Amino acid sequence: MRRLQPLVCFNAVTEDQQRERQMPTLLRCCSPCIQTTATWMMVLLSKSLDSSTRWAGRRESTSGWSHVCVQVVIPVHRNRSLLATATLRDGRNKILHQMTCLLHGQDGPDGKALNQFTNSGETPTGLASFDLNSPEGDPATYGPYPVNRAVQGTKGNAQFLYPQIRNGILMHTGEWNSTVIPYSHGCIHCYPEDIRKVWKALVEIGVEVRPNTFGKLPYPYAPQGLLSIFQIDKQKKP
Repeated sequence: MRRLQPLVCFNAVTEDQQRERQMPTLLRCCSPCIQTTATWMMVLLSKSLDSSTRWAGRRESTSGWSHVCVQVVIPVHRNRSLLATATLRDGRNKILHQMTCLLHGQDGPDGKALNQFTNSGETPTGLASFDLNSPEGDPATYGPYPVNRAVQGTKGNAQFLYPQIRNGILMHTGEWNSTVIPYSHGCIHCYPEDIRKVWKALVEIGVEVRPNTFGKLPYPYAPQGLLSIFQIDKQKKP
């Protein structure tokens, strides 16, 4: 199958490329581009399912990763309303903490969950640098503890989205009125006690709490961690 050529409009070339990709998925060939094809292509290309988006606990050899000493790994379901389990590991792959979390964003006007390419949508999958920042200053929304910030995407959808399109994605808690973890605006929501334990565990192994940048770009520090989020179940055809 030929490589897609980037174009700014739907023309004879993109129509031909569309047909080429419709056939293996048994989608009805048609012209111009239809909703079914657009939806399936979004589903097919946005899952970050393959193992290349995961970090196996080894230090990256590329420049800029010399400060990496921790990783947070989160396998997620296609249905983001299902709770996930995040694992915090040190640079030697030792488990420091495991916790329940939710990576569901806001719902749209139609009541359906916003996808990861949308502002306030679900937390993007892929691999990104991650760093510990001082508290946000709004404990009701973000909790009283230091937060972890997604800085720069390196693989998967995170590479495309962070930080130019999605910025300010945090792992944090909040002062919620129930034991049910609420939907976020794209952040990783965790229980208060877990975020406190993460903060303590990171500091104990030498991770610095960087002054909070509050999303200001460019990020001024060398990130000390990696965040790996990948989907573990298959997508369904629309």
